Amino acid sequence: NIERIGGTVELASAVGRGMTLTIKIPLTLAIVPALLIGSGRSFFAIPQVKLVELVRVDQSSNESRIEYLQDSPVFRLRGDILPLVDLESVLGRSRDDASRPSFVNIAVVKAEHQTFGLIVEEVHDTADIVVKPISRLLKSLQVYSGATILGDGSVALILDIQGIARVEQIGNSAQADQRAADRETERQTSLTASERQEYLLVRVGSPTRHAIVLGYVHRLEEFDRSAVELSGAQRVVRYRQSILPLIRANEYLGYEDARSTDSPETAHLSVVVVERAGKQFGLEVDGILDTLSTDAPLEAALKQEAGIIGNLNADNELVVVIDPYQLINAAVPGFASEIGRSTGVERLSSRTSSSDLRASILFVEDTAFFRRHVATILEGAGHRVTTAPDGRDALARLSQPHQFDLVISDIEMPRLNGIELARAIRLDARNQRLPMIALSTKSGRSHIEEGLQAGFNLYLEKIEPTLLLAAVSELLEANREAA
Repeated sequence: NIERIGGTVELASAVGRGMTLTIKIPLTLAIVPALLIGSGRSFFAIPQVKLVELVRVDQSSNESRIEYLQDSPVFRLRGDILPLVDLESVLGRSRDDASRPSFVNIAVVKAEHQTFGLIVEEVHDTADIVVKPISRLLKSLQVYSGATILGDGSVALILDIQGIARVEQIGNSAQADQRAADRETERQTSLTASERQEYLLVRVGSPTRHAIVLGYVHRLEEFDRSAVELSGAQRVVRYRQSILPLIRANEYLGYEDARSTDSPETAHLSVVVVERAGKQFGLEVDGILDTLSTDAPLEAALKQEAGIIGNLNADNELVVVIDPYQLINAAVPGFASEIGRSTGVERLSSRTSSSDLRASILFVEDTAFFRRHVATILEGAGHRVTTAPDGRDALARLSQPHQFDLVISDIEMPRLNGIELARAIRLDARNQRLPMIALSTKSGRSHIEEGLQAGFNLYLEKIEPTLLLAAVSELLEANREAA
């Protein structure tokens, strides 16, 4: 479990003296020193904790050059045989040996107790980088541990040295294969046994810890209070060549907290940047604490304030889950109307779910939190809900005609995404009139147009329960009248 989140476990035992257990767990968003390297037009980062040294090899020299042992590249480094891995090969690119430059850069890295050399095209510089968790759609790739955004706005993937060693079978290949197989088996068993959801824990003007679903979080930032300016009555900061509106979580959650207004105790603001419909908003909190991974179900029964989705009973602690979209709606009322007009569902805002139709609904969503939450909303309205974790599983469930009255699908999913799923459903003559709703955090104009063209009847934003139920009722009624 620790390795699954990018950590390591080390055991050091001495007879008669005892055992030392060292557990290293990275912060989900942390600042680490790294070496920036280049390959083609792409940038990559190697954490310096994994870097031993840099070696520049002159291939024209007969004394010190890359050699081959059983068709595998090696380099003699101070009397030791250093196995080599070409980054181009790891990335799935082919390199013509004739085009290899006369000078070769080798980053000597260490994975567990095995040292090897990584052949890199360019070595740029060292930098302190902010580590951002890799998208869930890419978590199956073993050679990356995260990503970072560089100063010019470009994205650099962070190389997982231990993952590269496993993929390239550095060291004892049989043992490496077995360890990788064991880890994958444990991962699959863990995912099947308990679908965990990740949250960002924050501190607000309440003694209870609060959380935001990590999927909503775009970035974490810290601003000097002196950087805050006013645009009319709206507090803003200049951020990445744009203007970032600031929204006080305490104000719209109904918490009184003088520290965030008149008498600040710190010179800095902790801000969670949330992206919605292509626009970014800064959610001000009193502090950013940690991340939480839990399979605890969301309890919505005690929901009282606007901006709160529900509560988690996680590790014997109550955690309140914030809905950042509701806070944006409260702080910028016109923005929700603008999204409604762009999605073509503004008319649903004034409608209530008064239909007595009860439907069999297939809900396709890869994130455990949304899968549970939306299913609970639909079942609370009397519908029968079947869930699928991705588009491929959904297609298998749709193999029997007339099994479902409605399909609701996320857009970003592994194996088969929502756009591909919609197109595949519409290609089947039996499903030409099957009502479909897209439900996504991606609500930019281009995303909406692509979804509607793929075959969705409506494109909704996650997650407005009233709007969702009204949309379900409208499509079911329209389908009944057409029949």
